[in-house]
Amino acid sequence: MRVRLLMFVLAFLAGAAVDRGGSHWLAVRKHQPQILHIGVLVSDMDSAIREWRALGYTDIQVSSPDKGINRQYHGLPLDCPLKQAFIKGQPEIELLQPLCYTPNPWASELHEKGMQLHHLAFYVPDAEVEMRKANSAGLVEIAGGKWKDNRSGYGEFSYVRKPGDALIIEYLSHTGS
Repeated sequence: MRVRLLMFVLAFLAGAAVDRGGSHWLAVRKHQPQILHIGVLVSDMDSAIREWRALGYTDIQVSSPDKGINRQYHGLPLDCPLKQAFIKGQPEIELLQPLCYTPNPWASELHEKGMQLHHLAFYVPDAEVEMRKANSAGLVEIAGGKWKDNRSGYGEFSYVRKPGDALIIEYLSHTGS
């Protein structure tokens, strides 16, 4: 039941929430981005995967726990392993389970509310340009970092949100260094 309600909310958000009013959303929407994936926090990855598979979502890729590279949270180093699984589809659904209790962008919200929508992720060709747009719209970066990708170089992520809002926007980009 919990996963079915979440699926309804995700479908609604993928189609409607980006049309929500407010000046901070307008700057983000100017270039009509496409949602790459929707991030969902889970407290037990194995249980969450069983629930999604029971609903018929069988194309799920699970990653080994990873601390990423040069991660930071509110400007401080972030040394927290994260379990991730990607449910393939359009958009993908990323399941995230933090494996630490130190301050991080996942655990505090997860422990307060349980499984929940965490972020909408967008691939951007130039993260600096998007960050300037986000900042001018009143969003601030709360976390970021890198991971080694399958190409030559690294993937980068930045989490931004408006102070006081719950939803996080994630910008993903590729860098050669």
